[in-house]
Amino acid sequence: MKVVWIIGAIAFMLPLNMLGQVPDTAWQTEASGRISFSQVGFYRWHDGGINSLSLSTGVTAEASHRSRSVGQSHAMRLAYGVVKQNDLDLRKAEDLIHWRTEIELLRDSYVGSFHPILTVDIRSQFARGFKYDAKDEQPPMVISDFLSPATLLQSLGVDHKPAPWVTLQAGFASKQTMVLNEDLRDRYRVNSSSLLRAEVGMSGLIQIDAEPFTNIHLTHSLSLFAAFKAAQKPDFVSETLITMRVNGWLQINAEYTAQMDRDVSRAVQMKEVVSLGLTFNLMPRRSDAG
Repeated sequence: MKVVWIIGAIAFMLPLNMLGQVPDTAWQTEASGRISFSQVGFYRWHDGGINSLSLSTGVTAEASHRSRSVGQSHAMRLAYGVVKQNDLDLRKAEDLIHWRTEIELLRDSYVGSFHPILTVDIRSQFARGFKYDAKDEQPPMVISDFLSPATLLQSLGVDHKPAPWVTLQAGFASKQTMVLNEDLRDRYRVNSSSLLRAEVGMSGLIQIDAEPFTNIHLTHSLSLFAAFKAAQKPDFVSETLITMRVNGWLQINAEYTAQMDRDVSRAVQMKEVVSLGLTFNLMPRRSDAG
């Protein structure tokens, strides 16, 4: 348990120390938002169908800073969506809080193109999630809530870029599963008297960020964590996002997520989202000195 807290403390404190040593250079910052809306209505429609109304919003922000010896990047992604079908209550369709920070040492003295890297990854959701009865005969059961669960992963390892659009990472890691809602702690195998459950193991990341065609942007990441006590059964999160820009304010997003967390379920969890919506710049890409 002490090892968990040591890795976690280094992961959160080391970036602050590094920031004070980095000389003044340019920050690259960018932020954008999106709104997607769809409505389907039927009246005496013989082919059948369900009236539905859906709305989703999202914000993506990035900031990066690079000097001769240290490179750092911070990325945030927030998303929330709801759907209304016939006379059913409003239901959550999309909900995500994701933050990732990377601090990388870039000195030429390190062997080849492998560089030490420290990462902090936080993933959770905003609102309560429910499991609904198939026939809506039973009240829905609460299965998640704000920061319930929240997954915090800190990793200290090496980074390698075999190509400009490919990133590989591996290292020692500390993972905490936090559950603020006391009623949900048993579901996520957290002791009722504790706020979180901690594990130590190895982590890995495969990341692709490319533009295969004009106005089509592809990002894919496969994040792995194998606890030492169950190294043969790693958890993973696989995310693929394709953005097709129609013009400066209209784009199509296709997202596919698959994840496995054996402390929650023995089956792979999958999510698919396809949306057409408006996009707008909250903070156009720019460079700020200092």
